[in-house]
Amino acid sequence: MRAMLSRFLQQTPFLYILARAIYYRRKISRRVRLLCYAKGQSIFESHFDLGPGFGEVEIETLRTTMNTGTERALFYALENSKVEFPYEPSASGVGKIVRVGKGVQNFKINEIVAGPLTHSSGRILRADQLVKVKMGISLDEAAHLHLAIIAIQGIRMGRISEGDKIICLGQGVIGRLATLIARSIGAHVICVAQSKAKLQLFEETEGVALQEPGSEEKLAHTQASVVIDATGNPSAISLAARLVQKRGRIVLLGSNRGKTKDLQLSDFTEKQISIAGAHIRNIQAMPTVLGHNYQEEGSWIQDQILRGMLSLKSASNLQVKCADFAELYQNRLFENADITGVTIDWSQSAELKRKVAAAKFTVKTPVNVSALRPLKMALIGCGDIASVNAEAIRSGNAFEIAAVMDSDLVRAKRLGAQLNVPFTTQYDEILSDPKIDVVFIATPHSLHESLALKAAQAKKHILVEKPLAIHYSEGVSMIQAARENGVVLRTFFPFAYEYQKTFAKNLIDEGALGPLRGFSMEYHRDRSRAYWFQNGQLSWRGRKDIAGGGFLLMYLVHALDSLRHISGIQISEVHSIYDTLSHPIEVEDTIAMIFKGTKGEIGSLSGGSAVRGQGGSHLRIWGEAGQILMNDQHLRFYSNRPVGQFHAQHWHEIKTARKEPRSGARKLFLDDFRNRIEKLDFASLDESGMVSLGLVEAAYNSQKQGTREKVQRMVALAESEKAHA
Repeated sequence: MRAMLSRFLQQTPFLYILARAIYYRRKISRRVRLLCYAKGQSIFESHFDLGPGFGEVEIETLRTTMNTGTERALFYALENSKVEFPYEPSASGVGKIVRVGKGVQNFKINEIVAGPLTHSSGRILRADQLVKVKMGISLDEAAHLHLAIIAIQGIRMGRISEGDKIICLGQGVIGRLATLIARSIGAHVICVAQSKAKLQLFEETEGVALQEPGSEEKLAHTQASVVIDATGNPSAISLAARLVQKRGRIVLLGSNRGKTKDLQLSDFTEKQISIAGAHIRNIQAMPTVLGHNYQEEGSWIQDQILRGMLSLKSASNLQVKCADFAELYQNRLFENADITGVTIDWSQSAELKRKVAAAKFTVKTPVNVSALRPLKMALIGCGDIASVNAEAIRSGNAFEIAAVMDSDLVRAKRLGAQLNVPFTTQYDEILSDPKIDVVFIATPHSLHESLALKAAQAKKHILVEKPLAIHYSEGVSMIQAARENGVVLRTFFPFAYEYQKTFAKNLIDEGALGPLRGFSMEYHRDRSRAYWFQNGQLSWRGRKDIAGGGFLLMYLVHALDSLRHISGIQISEVHSIYDTLSHPIEVEDTIAMIFKGTKGEIGSLSGGSAVRGQGGSHLRIWGEAGQILMNDQHLRFYSNRPVGQFHAQHWHEIKTARKEPRSGARKLFLDDFRNRIEKLDFASLDESGMVSLGLVEAAYNSQKQGTREKVQRMVALAESEKAHA
């Protein structure tokens, strides 16, 4: 019972946080935050959090600024970034205290504080992580205080004092702040950037651009006692060793994004160079002779500003409103060399909260065709499936059943009477009737090609029960005939239009899973001997010459089409094993396949027609940001990012919005087919039936040849053989 309750609460984020709030006797805070949910992917999310606990305060964000280099490395998971998605980008910021937890004595509500905030409308922090902002310090400068405290570690570890000659490699936000702080204490600093344009952004007169000829020679004459490396470039330390004077110091203020390959140890031993790493994590362990604790450093920096010795304003050259920040972060920020730093204004965060909270995930379905004139359709083949299809046709307005045809007079007459429409055993009568616009072919597989070719020549649109044909080359002929005669051809794959599959497709289209990485499918049926035999004789389903194939061609084409429809994955390689294990038939009843997609996705599909007890299907699709689990009754998904009203990092279970009638998915497919006829969307080799048929043929060839089959090679060969036939 406890486990069931826990699972329910985990799937309902607000109830989960409410239960925790009651248990810990703390209030609930709701904020909007920037969330990086996969490599190079970010979004704003509405997020619930517990209010401040013991020793904590809750801050309403006023401004945040970025350490652009570090955030870029994390966002793109660069080497040595040690990132685990999803994460909330850390930042430097300033805000107002709105709640104070127990045990906090040094801070009061409405005080302005600075510290390691995140790009969000608010945050809970320990009081000892914050610095009080003094009167006279602007919000924009206060927002840089945390970054300035990071930068000052380089000054302390380099033992820099008035009159020292310094070279600062790198003029990102941290490098720029280190340059400004060193100058504020009287050091002579030459700042180094890659390009002259970067220096011009700061109106820097004492700077050197490495891209300019003779730059390194110019720097070598500086006789710098300290070189601060704030670049993150693995090769910068070698340059620093060449530029620092004998017995000088190198301070590593940036985290290297890779391995240094051109390091010459002799440069360090001969010149007796010392190297120190400077990181804010070590501030509490720093010797008191070098520096102070976090709050004291923050106070010292503010005093320098108030005395007119230091200004932090030039460290960032772009200010944006919080509502525009997500788009900037995602699309333009890290590729624009002209942006040295960004300050984000959170004064309108309440409006952003409402906008994000109001986001809804809607399931898009095929167009409504109720305004169109129904086209007259003839059903070709009056077996069991024809009655099911007729029910779907009559439930919509896309088509109107005008006639039925079957070579068996009894079947044709029975269905005609059931539907109250004319019946015939002559296909030519159907094709010669000018009132009939569409034929729906639902016959044994070996007849599909010939019937479709005749229909195309008679200028009838064509719908074919799966599979499209027995061989890929037959499908090529059918496609060519349809295009040459200006008619629309489609394979009837209604299962992809079921509510849960449509929901899954919309999730993937929305980016809930991020870049796709793999899939696994199981498709089972419990078919008795009566399915394969009639009156003691092998029926057409079990005959290789008529059916063309067994469980793969008859059933798993549905799974392959659904996968393609939902995910868009294009399969490039197939390896299969199949056999006939349960019934004395000529086609396979059990199969397993392994696939590789064109973008590296890896997946599997297995199934059988004699799985006793109960049939069913299962599908799992996963990507960098999440996964979807589906069976015949339920859909569950998890994503590192929010999707509409669904929160990030929670499992969500989706139940069918309504109990779908048997004809529901079929009707949606028929509506879509009708819309394609209206647009004259002629068939191509990308038609679902052709793609599935190509995969089926590749799978059959794989076992015959004992190798992985390249789908494109097999398709090209089949087309070539057809062209020369």
